[in-house]
Amino acid sequence: MSDVFTNPDPRLRHADVAPDAYASRRVSDGNGGYKLVPYSYFINERTFPAVYARVSEMQDRAGVPHFRLVAVPHQPRGAFIDFDNKLINISIPYLNAESFKGIEFAFGHEIGHHWRATHPNHTPPRQLSSFPKMQWLEVEADIFGTCLTGDKATASAALRRLPPPTSDDHPPSTSRATAVASITEADCAVFDLPAPKTPSVSNGKAPKAALK
Repeated sequence: MSDVFTNPDPRLRHADVAPDAYASRRVSDGNGGYKLVPYSYFINERTFPAVYARVSEMQDRAGVPHFRLVAVPHQPRGAFIDFDNKLINISIPYLNAESFKGIEFAFGHEIGHHWRATHPNHTPPRQLSSFPKMQWLEVEADIFGTCLTGDKATASAALRRLPPPTSDDHPPSTSRATAVASITEADCAVFDLPAPKTPSVSNGKAPKAALK
């Protein structure tokens, strides 16, 4: 798996176990036949234990049903949620390039979409009033993910690294980063998130509810 998952952080590389393939493709075996080769992979307690534990904890805090996690080949977005198949997908290039905290935020953003789908009538955060309504879902997911991880600096930096949006429902990355930078603990209270209960796998300590 070292040729597929190359992040220098061992927590973001596939564990030294047989892969759990989500999807495979047929390739020639060199002898006139074919063999199945995985090209997307489940992220679970065997394959990516640190990532899986952290995202599971975030889904628990958000109060949403757990979706399965899958690492997929290159996609236009770093991560995306698939409600039909109950998956949260993250692209392998993004997994290889980002920090552990950046990956936490990416999953936190997608969990934000899941939270909104399960709380359709909940009060939106105040920052949305500065954006066209078609962009509210993306900005709210940014804010939710930041509140869930408690790390404004990582969220803002990750958003600034995004490529320019390709559709009108995604605001410019600088605007999203600015919205995240303005978050206060009072803003996070809108989501009614309980305090973290388990140690963070990123540093072995209980994650703080306070923003930093």
